[in-house]
Amino acid sequence: MTRRMSFPALGVLVGMVLLFFVRCGFSSNPNELLGCDNDKFPIATNLSGSILAAPTFSVFRSTDNADSWTNVSSGLPQAAIWSLLLTPAGNAFAGAAGVLSRRTLGSDSWEIVLDSIANVLALCVDSSGYLYASTEGAGFFRSTDNGTTWTKLIEGYQAQFWAIAARYDGQLFAGPPISRSTDHGETWAVANAGIENLGTQTLAIDAQGAVFVGTYGGVYRSTNEGNNWTSINQGLANLSVSSLAINRLGHVFAATTGGVFRSMNRGEAWVAVNNGLSDLSVRSIAVSVEDLLLASTLNHGVYNSANGGDTWVPANNGLKYCRD
Repeated sequence: MTRRMSFPALGVLVGMVLLFFVRCGFSSNPNELLGCDNDKFPIATNLSGSILAAPTFSVFRSTDNADSWTNVSSGLPQAAIWSLLLTPAGNAFAGAAGVLSRRTLGSDSWEIVLDSIANVLALCVDSSGYLYASTEGAGFFRSTDNGTTWTKLIEGYQAQFWAIAARYDGQLFAGPPISRSTDHGETWAVANAGIENLGTQTLAIDAQGAVFVGTYGGVYRSTNEGNNWTSINQGLANLSVSSLAINRLGHVFAATTGGVFRSMNRGEAWVAVNNGLSDLSVRSIAVSVEDLLLASTLNHGVYNSANGGDTWVPANNGLKYCRD
């Protein structure tokens, strides 16, 4: 069954042009990195302490706070990875060019659970355990059985979301254009009043339910369920925000092409926190257990910070990544 939705033409056009380019190579050695220069370089974490990182065609896992990494790409199709998800139960999902794959807890191989689709742009799990996958032109999907089967809720380019986030009460936010669903993705309404830059790249939601959106024109925040948005860019020297993360203290971290910025007051003011980062082209940022921060970079792999971003150290033991 397919649910239909109409969005303003501008939102669709914005979604169509926000492409991440991947220049790929191939290797006959399965232990080597397959591909290079992934502008996305997603990272996923869960509360059990597992961490996943996907530099290009390969997925690496760490269970020791990024002290070491293991290649866990067995069974994974050779396709550039655009999105990663780790569920609270420990199951992993990798969205790639044309396929969505799953690696269940305890398994040592991936299986394809959704194929014949376009690039899987974003993945999300809500408080009910429902899974969501947004694709580039092939529709928006939901699974209620841990990814075994999927239902297409929206056709084609009607909703090409580059970011999805779920609130504690089950509300979903996605974009572009920023939209809200209160019925597990069945229907959506545009909710972007006050957002001047429609180029959504990332979404994050804090414990109080405030929603943050990162765009090519900085960060916006809504404290009333998306009804209105406020630009919050004081001190944010680089406005191209590719990823957002929030720790247990409510501190917000923004990954940009000019490094990492931190706000300790819900986005009212930002400061750069790049001590130790030798590569300021930060692609993704995530928070693991005990508020360990992880940042993936374009040319120098992953860094972590155990002190809220004050200092960063490389965390690439066993991780094969693209270099200059």
